[in-house]
Amino acid sequence: MMATLPSTSGCSLLVTTETAQCVTTADCLKFGASRCISGGCMPLASAVDAGADGGDAPCTANQDCIGRSGRNWICRKDDNRCVPLLSRDCGLVLGDTNNDSSVVIGAILPTLGAQQSAGLAMINALRLGVSELSSLPLASRRPVVVVVCDETRDVASAATHLTADVRVPAILGAMTSAATIAAATSVTKGAGVLLFSPTASAGLDTVASD
Repeated sequence: MMATLPSTSGCSLLVTTETAQCVTTADCLKFGASRCISGGCMPLASAVDAGADGGDAPCTANQDCIGRSGRNWICRKDDNRCVPLLSRDCGLVLGDTNNDSSVVIGAILPTLGAQQSAGLAMINALRLGVSELSSLPLASRRPVVVVVCDETRDVASAATHLTADVRVPAILGAMTSAATIAAATSVTKGAGVLLFSPTASAGLDTVASD
């Protein structure tokens, strides 16, 4: 399933940096091989190992996996198995993974290349949204965790990680029409996962009606 949301113009976005992990890449040294992207430390592709120790281990809560493998792991609720949120293409997690009631969704955005600035602006907007949700009273919301992936290298691989490994119910992205169509036709449509792009438009009616 997929839908498109029209882009808007003439808008201003205020971004808070109070919860940022980093200002420069030097701030990310404590996390190993990573770089600072829009206030978050994103592991380099060579540093991310989705098959690290703890993968597919049995669990009943996220803390079982976090204690074994690190904070960017969750207990997948449909089969009670530990899975990594990070992958070669997905290098940033926004939100509180400690909370088992958190809804995990995906985002596929350009973190490299010609569209990087637009992708980073969207990541800042997501960071702000996650932060604002977390400030609401517990009785009125569920926490949200967003797994951010790059669309410029292998969008099908990123979408596969989100749908098959993490098993998210929805994905925001991609930014470009070509990447959105590639993700939809090769992965998300068959998986029954909602894919909605804030900017793509060309040819999406064809994918939706197939």
